[in-house]
Amino acid sequence: MHPEKLPAPGQRTSTALLHGSSDAPLLAELAARARPLLVLTESAWQAQRLLQEIPFFAPQLRVHMLPDWET
Repeated sequence: MHPEKLPAPGQRTSTALLHGSSDAPLLAELAARARPLLVLTESAWQAQRLLQEIPFFAPQLRVHMLPDWET
């Protein structure tokens, strides 16, 4: 997915499989577009990794992680 082709607000999208930490810069760029971005991860470990990596690529962003409720 190219950032210039963002979905309309309220729409969902998916991307091809990203390897390693290649998801963090893409998510940082998308989130920097001045609208809230919700990211669902496969595991709490993946969420924690993104919580630490995204600010490296976009220090101005506030990144939060919701608690894992084992659902």
